[in-house]
Amino acid sequence: MILRPIACLALAGSALAPALAPSAHAASTSVTLRYHYVAGQSYGYKLSATARAHVAGLGAAAAPQNVSSTTGVVRYHIVSVDQAGAATADISTSALQVRATANGQTRTVTVPATKQRAVLGADGSQRGSVGSTIGAVGVQTLGTLPPGNGLATVGGPSWTSKATVTLPSSLGASLPPFRVTTTYRLSSLQQQGGSAIATIAGVNSNTNAPYKVTTTVQGTTVSLRLQETTNAQTLFNATAGRLVSSTARQTLHLTIGQGGATTGSGATISEDITTDTSLTPA
Repeated sequence: MILRPIACLALAGSALAPALAPSAHAASTSVTLRYHYVAGQSYGYKLSATARAHVAGLGAAAAPQNVSSTTGVVRYHIVSVDQAGAATADISTSALQVRATANGQTRTVTVPATKQRAVLGADGSQRGSVGSTIGAVGVQTLGTLPPGNGLATVGGPSWTSKATVTLPSSLGASLPPFRVTTTYRLSSLQQQGGSAIATIAGVNSNTNAPYKVTTTVQGTTVSLRLQETTNAQTLFNATAGRLVSSTARQTLHLTIGQGGATTGSGATISEDITTDTSLTPA
């Protein structure tokens, strides 16, 4: 199916932020969150993802659950830092080990290592050649900071980020991009062992406005409908300026129908994918 390889294989092109260096305010409910990059420094993070997929349709009973797991290391090397605090960085991903079980059969695939260059903003924004896919949305949700002065308050205003996701042409057709808006909040700020630990919660969902497209594949009209939700939690050590841990759960529901219809028995295939992603220092 179109999304099965995306949730695990496309993580190599994900946008991750290497380190956070905010300064804690005297008050226990506010903190200034900003990435602090230092030229010449390098950072590494272990990326783990597990995806579980269920496929049903065409009048048949639901197929057995398919499971895939992905592990690898993403490393950042800061090449230079400008006066605004933005960094030019080389982002390298180790060869990813993908272990997939489908229809009772298990196989392991190695995704080649990659290296790309991008500009990382002090607020976690990114510009450059790093690709973006639907499987990367859960990872990108882990590390975007407030705009402006970066001030966040527990129970205070939220902030958002937007991403444009490129869907692969797995069906033999070019598909329009999928746009995602993520909303963040500072959910807690606690003192632990002399350090201020900020907990950032992020969520995005298009269930109220699903992605819909109708295209032609080998002379047949095919309609796709995609619903996506991601919930993430990120812990930052605001005193040391280092990521403690990040987790995200992404749920996808894809419906593919022939003849321009995405409803109706016997003409629809549906797939539900749940992907759990974690990011920890390597």
